[in-house]
Parts: sequence; C-alpha cells; structure tokens
Amino acid sequence: MFRTILCASLLSAVVSQGAAAQQKIVTVIVNDPSNPFWFAEGEAAKRQAQSLGYRVHVYAHSGDLKTEAQLMSRAIAHQSSAILLDPASSEKSLSSIRAVKDAEIPVFILNSRVKEGISQGQFVSDNLACARNSAMNFARFMGQKGRYIILHGPGSDLNSKLRRSGFEEVLQGYPELQPVASVVASWKRDVAFELVTGLVASGVKFEGILAANDEMALGAFDAVRNESWAAGIAIGGFDGSPEAVRAVAESKLSYTVLQPIVEISRKATIQMDSLIRSGKTLASAEVQSFPCDIITVQNAPLALQSGFELQTQ
Repeated sequence: MFRTILCASLLSAVVSQGAAAQQKIVTVIVNDPSNPFWFAEGEAAKRQAQSLGYRVHVYAHSGDLKTEAQLMSRAIAHQSSAILLDPASSEKSLSSIRAVKDAEIPVFILNSRVKEGISQGQFVSDNLACARNSAMNFARFMGQKGRYIILHGPGSDLNSKLRRSGFEEVLQGYPELQPVASVVASWKRDVAFELVTGLVASGVKFEGILAANDEMALGAFDAVRNESWAAGIAIGGFDGSPEAVRAVAESKLSYTVLQPIVEISRKATIQMDSLIRSGKTLASAEVQSFPCDIITVQNAPLALQSGFELQTQ
C-alpha cells in the first residue's frame, strides 16, 4: 500500500515537472507602468495569459527604443511563444518587430498601430473618434466660448497625433473658443504641472484645459486648484484611469474619456492563444479598433466599479 502511494506520488511529481517544462512562455512589453493606464494594460494581459496556462514575463521599455530592442531580443532568447507589445514608436519600433517576426515569433500590438502585415493583430482604441468626442464634450463644458489651453502627448506618438487631429478638427468649428496655448507635456503629470504653473505665472488667462491624457489633466488641475479664478474651470482628461474618474466624481475634472484597455488586452491575449493552439486568430482583420466612453459626474460611479472596462459592462 505504502509502495503504491509512493509510486503514485512520484508519478504525479514527474507529470507536474513535465507540465511545467512544457508550459509556454508569453512576453508582455508595455510602456511605463507608473502610468496607471499602462499598468492596467500589462496586468490585464498577464492575468488573461496566466488563466490560459501560460508563463508570463512582463517588461517595460518606458518609451526607450534601445530598451525595447533589448527586451524583444530577450523574448527571443527565452523562446517566447508570442509577444504582446505596446510599441515605443509606431514607426521606429518596426526593426525590433521584424527581428521577432524573423525568429518566427508572432507579435500582437496593444494600444497602437504599426505598418499592417508585420503583426498578427493590432488592438487599439479609435483615438481619432475618441478625440473628436472629447473635443465636443469640452466645447459643451466650456459653453462653446472662452479661452483654453491644450496639453498634448509627444509628437512622435501616433495616438498623440491622432488625438491632436481630432481635437483640432472639432474645435475649429467653435469660433468663440480661443486657444491661448498649445504645449507638449509628454503624457506626464509633473511636466503638465510645471507648464500650466508657468502659464499662470506669466499672466495667461484661460477658462479651460483640454488634456490628451489623464496624467496631464491631473497635473493641470494641481497647478490651478488654489487659484480663486479657477473654481469653475473646465478640464477634460483622456484614458479613464481610476484616479481621474474619482476626480470627475469629485468635480475636480469635468470629464474623462475612458479607453477600454482591459478589454483590449484580454481580446489580444485570447486571439494570441487561438493562434498558438490552432494556427488561426479567428479575427476578420489585423487592425481592431475599440470605441471609448465619456465619463462625467453622472456615470463616474459605474466607471469606478468597472475600472478601465466600462464598455464591457
């Protein structure tokens, strides 16, 4: 009896070790996880991949192309079965993506678009449409008139370019809305704080701030929160981070645009799994765009419960 149990235990251990040895590796590479949007992106992909039985490596390139290339090479060395990548650049990351493709490792693009045909799938919010929607809501909160400043992301970022285009396309249709400053804060809260603080100190007058992401919107709010004239200022964000949604609920921000990044990461991971298991993603197109939600004080409580995934509720 004891020998039977011992043999069964040894067999179980051998099977477990064999299963561990056969467990496929998936590499997830995001931008900067100190930004809650990119953190949620990586975590959602990791959890989904783990639930499907993969061992997951999560890395961050923080927008640095050299670091990104090193991480892609590491994924090749680790014999990753696939890579989920939020690229540092929609154009300059192509050489690293091609190197992975040459190694016959499929790449799935998160939160961006690159040249079609180089990846197995591209999953991204419809940034142009979302920016148009944001600008329309900003005009509404401004009462369709007044002075405003815009905080942009880096000019090298495709999503930043699309949001800028969407903002400009809509706002030029409101002749009584007057832009007094348009500055690049590179997605960063501290940079936005310093830029807006500088504008206030230099005497620039404005009644609204339109930011291309939540971190910049929150930094802008911090810069004007103690100014008596800013009590009714309109501030629009973009991403739908939990902190920004709380700020909307507390009337610190007027609204934010919620991107369904959790849904995006999950769907990309599920299609990745399908490709690994069956050789097909079952998707009808390489590029898959996702709509956004506008979060105001009315629906902020629901958004706080869902956290980056209101579209799936």
